[in-house]
Amino acid sequence: MTHPGSAVTYGPSPGEGFIVLEGIAVVMGLGRTFTICAGGCWPGTGLLPPELFGALRPSEVLITPGTRLSHHPQSPREIEFALSSLRAQLLRSGRTDDRLDMLEDTLGTLGFNRVTMAAILDVSRESVCHGVSRARKENANAAD
Repeated sequence: MTHPGSAVTYGPSPGEGFIVLEGIAVVMGLGRTFTICAGGCWPGTGLLPPELFGALRPSEVLITPGTRLSHHPQSPREIEFALSSLRAQLLRSGRTDDRLDMLEDTLGTLGFNRVTMAAILDVSRESVCHGVSRARKENANAAD
């Protein structure tokens, strides 16, 4: 099997916002990535809330061959959708404890069904129960 082209194709700086018209762009972070398919957008690092910037820590953008991007200003709705998509992807990757923290920050509570939490985070129910128990112990110790 041959692999067509092995060179990496870099996109714009992560500081620049863009919309993917065709192909796929991947915002590379420190240990995590954000994949953007055609129709999706990246708002640029300046528009990321601190918790999303900290979770991703974007460093570069890679694009698949033939990817077309638009750099026109994005609407508030497009930016809202991009941030929602980023949050959803980050909830499903990385350390379970960090993902539970992000889920709690997003919803303001973890007081709902563990099966639903596990589905959101793409982990087992047991992992969720373990993480929630540990967080409660840490909170109790911090209050003492």
